[in-house]
Amino acid sequence: MALHRRTPKQNRKKLKSVDPFNRKASSIKAEKLKGKNFEPKANTDEQPLSRSQKKLIEAKNEPVTKETMKKKKTHRNRILEEAERHGLKKGRFESVEKFVRRCERTMKADVNDHILIAKKGLSGRAEAEINAEYKKLEDAEEKKKEAEKKAVQSRIEKARKQREKEENKRNETRIAKEKRREKRRQNEATDNEEKEEEAAAEPSISKKKEKNPESKAPEVEMPCFFNKKRKHQEKNDPADALNTIEVVPFGARYDAPPTFSKEFKRKMDPLMAKAGSKTLLLHSLLSKSN
Repeated sequence: MALHRRTPKQNRKKLKSVDPFNRKASSIKAEKLKGKNFEPKANTDEQPLSRSQKKLIEAKNEPVTKETMKKKKTHRNRILEEAERHGLKKGRFESVEKFVRRCERTMKADVNDHILIAKKGLSGRAEAEINAEYKKLEDAEEKKKEAEKKAVQSRIEKARKQREKEENKRNETRIAKEKRREKRRQNEATDNEEKEEEAAAEPSISKKKEKNPESKAPEVEMPCFFNKKRKHQEKNDPADALNTIEVVPFGARYDAPPTFSKEFKRKMDPLMAKAGSKTLLLHSLLSKSN
């Protein structure tokens, strides 16, 4: 890092073009430009503006003040910022290294002073006060642990009550289902008894049925629940899918017109009756060709 000097030192080694003793400057410049071949100007009629004219044009613009002037970006120095935060400031002609060394010296001196004061027992608080503060902290920690334990216990109790509620609900549904089944069985038993009594009361009808084996016996209607179950089994039986036979009535055609049912048929019949009533352009062309 360069040292700061109170008196400025001449640093320029080249000769200035305006120096009165530098008489060869213009000739040297002309000699250098001799071998160069510059591009011709786009428009030779254009006369370039002089420096004074350019200055006049710039003077028309708004003047640059301290507020409008763009400030230079200053780089942050972490060491200086941290030192200023602790009340230490770098001197005007002091380098950063010297400033850091001074900070270290002051810090060590302060630490030694505090150690000496502590040894003599002139600093710090009373032991009873420190013990009381520690006790407060321990009590707060104990209360926090107790609160957490209570929260866990409450969650466990809530989950247990929820499980008991669900178990009671399941038991109620099971008992209700059993009651319904028992009622259904009783109804079936009473129906069977009534049918047996009817069959015993009409023996002649049963004899006639025995004589005519071709006549089918009336199917006993099962309850709705069993009918649904049987239909579901029939639908999902894979053996039925292999043994299915498509019944095609005699005289049926694959290209036959559709047959509508009920209300739809009532709407479509008058429309179908009108088919072919209009004379199309195609008909007239066909008649001419014939």
